[in-house]
This record gives sequence, structure tokens and C-alpha cells, in this order.
Amino acid sequence: MASGNFLVGNDGLTIEGFDYAVLPLLQKAGYSVPDKYESLNRASVLISLIGKEDLEKTLAGVLNGEYRRLMDLTRKNGNPHQVVHAHQLSDYKTIGVYSDDQTASKMFASIALQIQTKNSADELDKLLETLRVTGKALSSS
Repeated sequence: MASGNFLVGNDGLTIEGFDYAVLPLLQKAGYSVPDKYESLNRASVLISLIGKEDLEKTLAGVLNGEYRRLMDLTRKNGNPHQVVHAHQLSDYKTIGVYSDDQTASKMFASIALQIQTKNSADELDKLLETLRVTGKALSSS
């Protein structure tokens, strides 16, 4: 067995959307997802994935298949499942793949904290820039 940490989805994928569209397909293929984290900016979902050796290939295949299925549904009758949209499943990023089934879960909290810290720093930078621009505009008037 192997394990890995992945950032799954983009553009607002939530744990609810992941659980609806992706998790059942991974479980059906014999994989488990013991850890999930949705960052505050809801850009993607961090997961730990445990299963056979080809974690990346399986995850890519599941995401691609579900993306196509949701695109077909959307073309036929709009998106009846507002929990997840096809474009939210178009991407994933590998954080790390490990040769045992425990390392991903052991690393999970640390990775989630790093992601949240970066997101918080990015949000703070945006806020400070807004304040600078607002301050300049106010001092000019």
C-alpha cells in the first residue's frame, strides 16, 4: 500500500463537492481518504489518499472521468448538482507520495497548516494593499 497528499480541484471545490463527486469513485476503486481539509479561501481540498501504488494515475483518472460526466450533464440539462461543477475537478497537485500507508496522514496536519498560513499571508497582503490604495486616495482628496 502507498499513501499520498494531494490538493484536489480548484475554483471553490469544497469537501461537500469532493465527497459527492470524487470520494465514492475512489472508494469503489479500493482507495481510502482518511484526511480532508478545505482551506479558508476554498481554492481546493487537501486530502490524504491511501491505496495501491498508482495513486496519481488513479486520482487523475477519477477526476477526468467525473469531469467528463459532469460536462455531459451540464450540456444536456444544465448543472442539476450545484454541489460541484465540472471545472472544479479539472486539476490536482501532488504534494507527496509515500511508499507506506501511514506517512500521508502523519504529514497531513503540517501540510494543512502550511497551506493555511500561506493563504492567510496572501489575504493579509491583499488587505494591506487595499488599505494603502485607499489611504493614498483619501490623502489625495
